[in-house]
Formats: sequence, structure tokens, C-alpha cells
Amino acid sequence: VADALSRVLSRVTLLEWNEETIPVIVPIYERLAHSSTNSNVKLVTDDDEQSLLVVATREIPEGSPLTRDYTLAPRLDKDDSKGPLRLLLQFGLPPNSW
Repeated sequence: VADALSRVLSRVTLLEWNEETIPVIVPIYERLAHSSTNSNVKLVTDDDEQSLLVVATREIPEGSPLTRDYTLAPRLDKDDSKGPLRLLLQFGLPPNSW
């Protein structure tokens, strides 16, 4: 069960919605590459909170990948792993992704 939950959490991001922070899985957003130091997009709602938008957090040069910060994803209860260990355990990211 923990393994299945961890796999789901590896696709989840947190979203501010109706003044709450909720976990969501957004099919295109969850597939973006990871960068904890150089992420360039984030997930937000529109003014009416009826739509989800992927918006740039800075200028993105042509041909550059869209990236998000996986370290902002929720984690399992009592999971206190940090940095590279968390990225390996929860997301399966190899050392060259750290």
C-alpha cells in the first residue's frame, strides 16, 4: 500500500484553491521535468478559480524545457527524507537529476 501511495504522491502537486491548499494531479503538469533550483513554471487558478493554468515564473528561452520543483509535492506521513534521498525514494530520480 505504501508503495502505491508513494507512486501517486510522485505525481501530485499542491494547489491554492478557494483559500485552501489541496493536492491535485494535473496530467500535463505532472509530466514536466524536475528542477528544484531552476523551475520555470507553476500551477495556478484563474481569477474565478474555475480553470487551472500553467504559468511561467520567469522568462523561458526558446527551446528550454518547462520545469517544476518536485520537492514541493506532498509526502507520506513520517517521511523525513531530504534532498537526493527523497528524490530517489519518492520520484525515482537518478543522481544526475539531483
